[in-house]
Amino acid sequence: MREPCGGNDVIMSLTGIGLVNARRSAEAAFEHFRCGSRPAISGVVFSGTSGGDYIGDVIVPSRWTQDGKTWAGADPAMLATVGDMIRRDDVKLEQSTPTGDPACACLATPNLVTPVRVTHTPQVEVGGNGLSTDPFGMRALPCTPGGSDVFGCRPCREPNTDAVSQTGRFVSGAAPFVDPSFVLGYQAASTPPPGSYVEQDMETAAVFQVAASYRVPSIGFRAASDGKGDPLMLPGFPVQFFVYKQLAADNAAATALAFLSAWATRP
Repeated sequence: MREPCGGNDVIMSLTGIGLVNARRSAEAAFEHFRCGSRPAISGVVFSGTSGGDYIGDVIVPSRWTQDGKTWAGADPAMLATVGDMIRRDDVKLEQSTPTGDPACACLATPNLVTPVRVTHTPQVEVGGNGLSTDPFGMRALPCTPGGSDVFGCRPCREPNTDAVSQTGRFVSGAAPFVDPSFVLGYQAASTPPPGSYVEQDMETAAVFQVAASYRVPSIGFRAASDGKGDPLMLPGFPVQFFVYKQLAADNAAATALAFLSAWATRP
């Protein structure tokens, strides 16, 4: 969100996958959008998927960490606004998963609902600890031009004028990720530190830390794409993610949009 110094009310950006990409994206936004000598960004709203208790639930942690020791807190006023939204029943969440556009073919309606319906009625949960891990060993996972609605560099329906340079970065940046030592160490790097966490992702804590360095308030909406309530009884992440990612992404986005509307009209 921006202060009234010209430009747009909202800046939208894809952070990419992983802590390194998320941090770089947040830093680039704060450096680019400025009002004179100070940042023009007055608040950060993060939306995405994660692991959680029940598939489709939207989790809004009150603080975030990468190591279980240092924390970046969500803004109390923003959290209170989400609480008001829940009491007013402002957010309508999906229970049946849409197909999405996994091949970025743009040939079908991405909101077409499949027969897969989670057994738990999704809801918004506020509070608790959020964890962002780095299974990539502080490497930046390169995006893949035209590489699906997960690994692509742009939203599927958005024209990509930077495909040539993105291809070059992908070729040069992908080598470490096919190294056998990386594959063998992935699970160990994903192991959470001691503590209790209501959700686990790979980006939000990094974005919160950048925002905190500029003293800008933040809030994160992450919806569970893997967890309980799976009628197919799939074996967790990443299998559940690829089946339920669109349901989770839609529910997180619906909550974020409802928040932006409520935040803009608050007293």
